[in-house]
Amino acid sequence: MVSLLISLFVAFLNSASTNASPFFKLSSRAQVIPQFVKDFAPVVFLDKEEQYYPADIARHIENTAPFITLNAIDPAPAITVDNLETLNTLGNQGDDVFLTSKEIVKDKPAFFTGTKPDNTGMTVGATSCVTIVSDHGDGIVDAFYMYFFSYNQGNTVLFHELGDHVGDWEHNMIRFKNGVPEAVWFSQHSGGQAFAYSGLEKEGNRPVYPKGKKGQENLFTFRKYVDGPTGPRNKNLNRVNVCPDKTKYCKIRVKAAP
Repeated sequence: MVSLLISLFVAFLNSASTNASPFFKLSSRAQVIPQFVKDFAPVVFLDKEEQYYPADIARHIENTAPFITLNAIDPAPAITVDNLETLNTLGNQGDDVFLTSKEIVKDKPAFFTGTKPDNTGMTVGATSCVTIVSDHGDGIVDAFYMYFFSYNQGNTVLFHELGDHVGDWEHNMIRFKNGVPEAVWFSQHSGGQAFAYSGLEKEGNRPVYPKGKKGQENLFTFRKYVDGPTGPRNKNLNRVNVCPDKTKYCKIRVKAAP
């Protein structure tokens, strides 16, 4: 297995703030990222047979074009990491805008592969992760560690491959109380599971997050076949509990077992 060490790109979110654009690059807001968020960042292990690695977000944007549903935006806007949010002015406030591969998907363009981590676990030359911090007050802080893949190859079901999609976000969220990790959320496409920090495998103090091959998360034998990807703004960053607010019953399991 190879490991992916976090964090390459950091943002900060104050859950009580209503100010516009609360997201900032690490270079300009490093002082607001608590040290414990970095110290307890998960270590992600990829399957040794993985073919599609974490991807550089800027390269993904360069190789895609914004569509509104199935129609290309004409004229095509010049989109970069620095102005990507301008797409939120289009297509139902961005909900109907899709970054669509400029090349034929079935040909598996080169950018789908992403960047294989080196022997230190770094995706050298690629910004493939985002960390978002949500401060609830009273010592409660949620740190979201987001992992980006340009391509997710689905599973084969009854001889048909289902669930392939261009662009995929997976994430962990660690809930801290006064700088001490209490619980960890593991996303699994549209769902996920929560575990007590004390019951997880760790490298030092950092929880381990095994990823399945083909970009599919399979730590707890929970598989999704056709649910499409959504970005960080749809991850319920201001959730009340460790689980997303849509979860009817948030069960925090004492111990993780594959």
